[in-house]
Amino acid sequence: MSVLKNALFNVSIIYPRCSSARGALIRHHSALRDATRDKNKKYYKDGKNIHSIIIAENTIDTIDMERDLRETAEKVHSVFKRNRYTLSVAESCTGGFISHLITTLPGASDFFKAGVVSYSTSAKRSILGVPQSGIQKYGVVSAETAREMAEKMRELAKTDFSISTTGNLGPDVLEGKDMGLVFTAVSGKEETRVKELRLKGTRWAIKKAASLLSLQFLIECADKRRGRRRSTRR
Repeated sequence: MSVLKNALFNVSIIYPRCSSARGALIRHHSALRDATRDKNKKYYKDGKNIHSIIIAENTIDTIDMERDLRETAEKVHSVFKRNRYTLSVAESCTGGFISHLITTLPGASDFFKAGVVSYSTSAKRSILGVPQSGIQKYGVVSAETAREMAEKMRELAKTDFSISTTGNLGPDVLEGKDMGLVFTAVSGKEETRVKELRLKGTRWAIKKAASLLSLQFLIECADKRRGRRRSTRR
């Protein structure tokens, strides 16, 4: 076996030395990735602009995950620097991993202003100002709490965009909600959008997948705003 280390994200990927075995492994993971892409579903829930993505359990930890994390972080840097956007982050279940991915790359201080890990319910209330009434009504793991977290963080940091995460990494059921349910929200000056994720795997696998999908959602929202700005200038 040979080990290829990715120092940027502190991971190791193990491959067989035998070229035929290596090729078989890569083809296997490529097939899993393609199967997952076919199974993923998106829908809008009651017109509330909530997406849902379902990912198969055995595809979260593919050999492409670390590459996707790195490339997505690089894309965030590119989009935000090019458009001179500013960003803040409010994390719960991802525990600061989104901020870590952004700040691992040089030049993050050009656009990244602040990150808060409001892991406990009390921190969401006292630091971010999420209303207790909303938490009691909808729960910590909810689209409504994710929305409040993103909007409060953007107001506190005075940034163009803010992204938030809240969810259940498991292993136990939380508030009657299964392991792997994660909500991520992106708040901009024009709107706040929320995405619902249903992920399977280990706590670490879910955290990585949730962080990746959240950053991809952020890019989507930033590009959407850029498109609107272009159309208004015509």
